[in-house]
Parts: sequence; C-alpha cells; structure tokens
Amino acid sequence: MAVHGGYTYPVQAAASLPAARHRLSHRRLIFVAGGALLVGIVLVTLIAVLARPMTQPCGFSCGPRVGPRLLSPVAYHNTLFGYTVEYDGSQLTVAGQDDNGVQLQAADGDGEVIFTSAAGADVNSANQTALAALPSATFQDVQPSGPVRGAEIGFVNGSGTAYTAQFVPANGGQAIPIGITILSASNNGVTITVTAFSAKSTSVQDAPYGLDKASAFDVPVSNTIWKGQQ
Repeated sequence: MAVHGGYTYPVQAAASLPAARHRLSHRRLIFVAGGALLVGIVLVTLIAVLARPMTQPCGFSCGPRVGPRLLSPVAYHNTLFGYTVEYDGSQLTVAGQDDNGVQLQAADGDGEVIFTSAAGADVNSANQTALAALPSATFQDVQPSGPVRGAEIGFVNGSGTAYTAQFVPANGGQAIPIGITILSASNNGVTITVTAFSAKSTSVQDAPYGLDKASAFDVPVSNTIWKGQQ
C-alpha cells in the first residue's frame, strides 16, 4: 500500500495482466502473419503452375510428339505389322499403299508423308535406307540440316534427321526448295520409318525444319498406333 496526502492506494505489480495480454497479442500476430505468408506462397505456386506454358504438340515443327487420338479419324491399317496410322482426311489423301506402308499426299499437292515398315530394330539403318530411296532425279542437292529433336512416332521414341533439297517436278517444271524429315522408331521387333517433305517455309511457326505442311504431317506421325497399343 502507498500513502499520499492521508489516502491509501494499492500498489500494482509491474508484470500486470495488460502486459501479459500484450505478449499474447504479439504471439497471435506472429501466427496470423505466418499463416498469411503460407497462404501467399501456396497461391503464388498455384498461379505459377497454372500460368506455365504447356508442352505444345509439334511433330515436324520441333520434333514429333504424342498427340491426342482423333475423334473421327480416317485410318490406314497395316495388316502385316499390325500398326495403324490415323490422319485428317481433309488435309491428306492416300496416294499409294502396299504391305509395308502408306503414302499420304497433301490435299493441295504440296508434299507427302510416307510410312514404311520392316522387321528389325536398327533405326539408323532404316533412316539411311529411306534417304537412299528418294529418287535423285526429283530430289536434288539434298543437304542435312540437323537432327530431328525429340523424334517420336506414336508413343515410341526414335531418331531422325532433317534435310533441305531442291524438288524437280516430274513434268520438268521449275525446281522448288523443300524441307525433308526422315525419322524411324522401333517397337517389339518392328521399325516404322516416316519420310515427309513439302515446300520450304521460312515461317517461325514451321521452325526449325521449315516444312510448309508441318501441321498436317504432325497428325499421322503423332497418331500412329503400334501393335499392342490399341
């Protein structure tokens, strides 16, 4: 007790209830701030994931990829080796076929994508065979321009090379600069080889191989269904 002017006053302890409340409030503030920070981190991470560019399908544009199955495909089925090639009938038509594969031609005549197949697993040898099969009178000044990065036929990884060349029409018309890609993949003792060519394009959209019909050719390459995948 304290006496002042004849009156008596109670003395409070230094560490009183208000000080304790202040400590509790400070602790709560730390918890609230921590929780807000955690929520912020989660939100930023979620936004980053959602905003992240997804892998774009880009067969002959940047290396063949596995694409979605077509809802209403036109399809070639190879009975000998059991694989199926689905393609867009509005962009490609069958120009020829045999026991080993199919020749699909662009609807406007600008290039072809050709599928051949054989028993075996040597993709490099298959690529060389396909290159040698190009008629030298039609495909002139063929020059390699680099590997096909991410080469893939259907769900199967492979190997391939891109080329540039001059295409001389059979009727003797003017030579046309073209792009060529040749790639092969092997699965369960069967090798499929794709040879595609079309007019050379300088569009960034068709980079890096510059095939004017890259988008149309992407579809059958990506939607090749190997035996046992159905």
